[in-house]
Formats: sequence, structure tokens, C-alpha cells
Amino acid sequence: MNFLKNEQIKVYLSIILGILSGLVGVSIFGLSGYMISLSYFNPPLITIIFIIVIIKLFGLSKGAFKYFERIFSHEATFQMINRLRIDFLNQTLANHIKTRDVRLIERLNKHFDDIEGYYIRIVYPIVTAVSTVLIVIILSALVSTKLVIIFSVFSLFVLLVVPLIFKRVFERIYDEESDVESTLYLKVYSLIYGYTDFFINKEIDEKQHGIETLIERYNDKKFMRANITHIMRMTAQVLQIIGLSLIIYAVDDVLLLPMILLIFINVVELLVPVMQPVSEFSRVKETIKRIEGHSENERPFNEELSVKDLTFRYENSKRDVLKHVTLKVKRGEKHVIIGPSGSGKSTLLHHLITEDASVMPQFLDFYNGTLRDNLTMFGKNEIEADELKEYLDDFNLKELELDDYMYATRHMSAGEMKRLHAIRMILERKNTWIMDEPTARLNDILREKMWDLILKQETLIVVTHDLSHLDEFDFIHYLKDGEIVETITSHALKEESSEIKKITERFTFE
Repeated sequence: MNFLKNEQIKVYLSIILGILSGLVGVSIFGLSGYMISLSYFNPPLITIIFIIVIIKLFGLSKGAFKYFERIFSHEATFQMINRLRIDFLNQTLANHIKTRDVRLIERLNKHFDDIEGYYIRIVYPIVTAVSTVLIVIILSALVSTKLVIIFSVFSLFVLLVVPLIFKRVFERIYDEESDVESTLYLKVYSLIYGYTDFFINKEIDEKQHGIETLIERYNDKKFMRANITHIMRMTAQVLQIIGLSLIIYAVDDVLLLPMILLIFINVVELLVPVMQPVSEFSRVKETIKRIEGHSENERPFNEELSVKDLTFRYENSKRDVLKHVTLKVKRGEKHVIIGPSGSGKSTLLHHLITEDASVMPQFLDFYNGTLRDNLTMFGKNEIEADELKEYLDDFNLKELELDDYMYATRHMSAGEMKRLHAIRMILERKNTWIMDEPTARLNDILREKMWDLILKQETLIVVTHDLSHLDEFDFIHYLKDGEIVETITSHALKEESSEIKKITERFTFE
């Protein structure tokens, strides 16, 4: 496994210690069974004491093996996860991997929980359990060939047949659960950031009811998975009863029977916990393959301001955010994209970003540093202090000083962040501006100042819910449910009866 290339020694040590721990556990059960049989024949007390001492020593040995096995296995796993988290995050930021930025940490946790589970819950337990059981099967040949057959058939059923039967069920439930989770996230995201629109249209109750329904469905899927796991374990218990019955029938030596029965019970305890991981092996393996190759073919930026027949969905989502979208922006043109919240506007904007464009994303970042550092991006965009103060005055930010120390974004309002980021874009001196909701949360005066600045730019792509200046754009695109359902020019906006015109009239009326 490529993920463990730097931790192989610890992995091998943990597997060896796990096998030794398993064998010692089997020996403890076997000796306990043998002591039960032996006590029937009134053996010398010293014999019983000797067996008890050995069992106690084996118990201490098992604890020691288990302790060091856990140290090595967890240390290897945590080192691997830490390294992969850093690498994945660096590659994501460097390559502009297309994901919902607000879900990045959640995706990191989910993906690497799968990797951690792949080793801790799948590969390592399976290797340890199978190796231990194989040794027990080989040793059982010394007693009876029938025992070899019983142990082997039981192991095959528990490790292969039963997991294969339940594999499709688990995959279907997992896919449905992921689908519901993705839809639920989008609904909550849409409600939070489109709350004003939904409130105006009196859709809040409807949206909340839809979210509550999805939460119930999500909980139902988790409950269903727990029930299927319970059924799988019950199946294993039935197989265990059958196995115990066959052993009683097959073993002729009464003295060895309790020992063999207890050894079989211990084997069951080793194999049953890995039944579900075996059934999920293929799915988790696919997840790991995706993480291994997630950044190989990523393109950092578009070469031009266009997309052609673009269909896009976020990773681990079952829903297409964009569907067959075609949009081309020529240099010198001004385009505006409108549509309801959650229709894919911000995602489309992300696909149009070029290296020579200044961008105002929906979520703005400011860093621990002075105001001057944040505006000039720590000296990247040089400007005289007097000129910078003039920009602050123009945006009604004269109370701010260039040497004021900023602590990320918690001391600024959304309107202040919008205005400060606009100054950043001015300092970049690029001819193409790509903006997501540039006038949101600004008062009327500041909103007009922002529009005056925006509309002076040579090439422009704007996503907005503010429809007050649509007639000043060359092209107006209406995006709904991931599709551009209508595109008109500003001239056509005044003459034609269109969906965009109806939306504009409704906005003006409100």
C-alpha cells in the first residue's frame, strides 16, 4: 500500500505482534478447556496449578503483545494520516482543485477516515485474523482431518460468502446515504446564503421542511446500516452454533473436546469483527484510489474565459451542479449571471477563472497582519501610502489606518470586507474582473459606488442577486438548476418579453 511506504517497518511489527497476540489468546482458551477436561479425572493439584500459572503468563504475554502492537499500529497510522493530510491540502491549494471550499475540512476528515479505516479496520485486522486462523487450522490437522474441514469451511463462509452476500446491500445503503448527505448539505447551504430571497418569497417554511425530511432520511439510512450489521452478526452466530455442533459430532476424544470447542469460539471472536470490513473492502479501496490520483490531471487555471458543454459535480456527490453549460466571454465584454440560490452560479464562476483575472470570491479571506499588508498582499502589489489612503476614503473607510493590525476577519463586517477586497483588485491592475455577489450587504450609497467601480472594468463577469444594473451589461445569463435557461443582451432586455425581463420587473417592483 503506497500510503504506508514510510511506515512499513512499524506496520510489519504490528502485524507480527497482532498474530502473536491472537495465538496466545487461542492458547489461553485451549488450556482453559483442557484444564476443565483434566479436572474431571482428579489430576494432581500441582498439574492444575501449573496450567493456571501458564494461563496467567500467557495472559500477561497477550497484554504485552497487544500493548506494543497498538503502539506500532497507531503510530504508523497517525504518521501516515498526518503526512497525507498535509500533502492533500497543499496539492488542493496549489492546483485549485474544484471542491466546495467550505467543505474542504469535512472532505479531508471523511477521506482520511476512510484511509485510516482501510488500515485499522480492514487490512490490518484481516491479515492478523486470517494468519492466526491459518496457523490454528494447520495445528488442528494434528488432531483430526475433520477439524481442518470444519475450521476451513467456517472461515470461508465468514470471510467470503457472508460478506459477498451483504456487500451489495452495504454499497447501496452507503451510496444512498452519501446522496442524501450531499443533497442535505446543498439545501442547508442554500437556506443560509439565500435566506433573504426565501424570506421575501415566503419559502422559508418549505425549505426548512425539506431539510427536516432529509435529516430523517439520513438517520433512517444510518439505522438501516446498523440493522444490516446486526443481521450479519446474527448470521455468524448461527454459523457458530452449526460449527460447534459439528465439532461435538466429529471429535471422539472427550478429553480434547472442551479445548477444541473453546478454541473454535476464540476463532469466531477473531473472524466475526472483520466480516463487515471485508464487505466494504471494494468501496474503501476505490476511495483510496481516488485520493491517490486526485491531483494528477488538475489544471490550475483556464486558458480562456469560456466553458463548453460543461457538466460538473463535486467529488462524493451524486448531483450535477452544472449541466451542459456553454459560455464564452470575449475580451472587452461584460457578462452578468443571475439565478436563484443554489443554482450553480458560484461553481460556474469558478470554472471561468483565468490566471490574468482579478477575482472576488463569495467568501473573502483576510490574514493576521496590518491593513497595508492585507491590501497589498504583503507587498506584492506596490502602491504609495497616500494613494492607498485615497482608496480608503473613497470607500468610506477613512477611520482605518494602514498600520492597524487585523486579526483575520472577526473584527470586520461583511460590507467592510467587500470594500477592502475591491481595493485589492484595483491594486492588482488587471483588465478582467470576476466577481461573486460584489454588492451584497452594502448600503445603497456604497452599492452604487461599487457598481460605478465595477462597470468601468474592461472585461467583466459578475454573479449577483442585485438586478439594478443589468441594462449596463452586454450579456445577461439566467442560470437555474445548473443550466443556462436563457441568455439575452441588454438591448433585448428593453424590448423582448423574456424570463429575465419578468425577474427584473419583479425585482423593481419589490
